[in-house]
Amino acid sequence: MRGKVARMSAHARSMRARVESHPRLAVIALVGMAALATAIGLRHVGHRREVVRLGYELSAATVELRRLDEEARRLRLEKSVLTSPARIERLAAGLGMVRPAPEQIRVVWRAPAEIRPPAAQGER
Repeated sequence: MRGKVARMSAHARSMRARVESHPRLAVIALVGMAALATAIGLRHVGHRREVVRLGYELSAATVELRRLDEEARRLRLEKSVLTSPARIERLAAGLGMVRPAPEQIRVVWRAPAEIRPPAAQGER
């Protein structure tokens, strides 16, 4: 033991002598180190809790994203079915509609606002 003390620096020897002569300092130092270790542990547990919470949140968001992707796919399919030309022709035929003859088709161009009559200016 004496060899170790001889190799210590003067500052370390004075600190050791002070602690040995005042046992309360040793207790205070141990309590302080225990408090520091406890604070570090609590901080670590808090961070781990936050990581777990964010993991659950991410998982829920992923499930919601998959559900919305599936709904968007279903709606695109429904739109393509509802707007299919064959379906529209079948519904029109059921209502008694027929295709117009080429001579019955009239193309109406929209005149620019500056040459339309004043009564037609409000129509759009």
